[in-house]
Amino acid sequence: MALGRVRPLGGVVSVSAIPGERLAALSVGEGDTIEQPGTSLGELASKELRTIEVIGLRAELKSAERKLAAELAVAKARRQQAVVALSRATMEQSRVKLQEGEVALLGERLEMAKADFSRLEQLASDEPELVTAHEIEQSAFALKQLASDLEQAELAHRLAMKSSQLAVEAAEADLGAAEATVAQIETSDSLAAFEHKIAAAEVQARWTDLPAPCAGTVMRVFLEPGEFVAQTPILQIADLSKMACVAEVYEADIQWIR
Repeated sequence: MALGRVRPLGGVVSVSAIPGERLAALSVGEGDTIEQPGTSLGELASKELRTIEVIGLRAELKSAERKLAAELAVAKARRQQAVVALSRATMEQSRVKLQEGEVALLGERLEMAKADFSRLEQLASDEPELVTAHEIEQSAFALKQLASDLEQAELAHRLAMKSSQLAVEAAEADLGAAEATVAQIETSDSLAAFEHKIAAAEVQARWTDLPAPCAGTVMRVFLEPGEFVAQTPILQIADLSKMACVAEVYEADIQWIR
């Protein structure tokens, strides 16, 4: 014979919460039977706050999604504008290049005018009676005018070419910047940060519920609604369907134990 203590074979399970939390409600009492794990035993006072926090974060996520979508739409519109601007700049550059023919034509006319003036001077030298001084002056003035027109045309063409090249380079830079902005927005992980915050808030919200860790019977209740959680558990649960007796016996009596 030996004196022993009967206890649940699976032991006693303590249900607790983070110290400092306040117990808002308790749905079971001592002696109540819990049919299955996960049954709600009660909730903490911070549940409402955690629920509001999750709702607020989800609202912020939707707002961030809308803002990101708007920024992406604007970035794509700017990229399209940059494409159009580059196309226009390229077309203008092509048009300016076509002016080289006009400048070359002016050069040819100047050479022809020089040749005509030389022949006129030669004629005036050989047969003065056939060429008047006025004709010489008119030819010289026309030659000078053509030279001035050619010089101005060449200068205008060089400036136009430089301007069109700068316009193309600026349009290419704008397009590159617009494409970089679109890529940056499309690969942004700002929404992922909100999702992580929501996931963390949901975990904290679940902590405000007190699910039963196992089926069994409520053995003891240590806290009542309104009290703050400390080091002691809120309640204890045990499965009383299988019990064990813990007793001390002499080693010599082990043979008689069944």
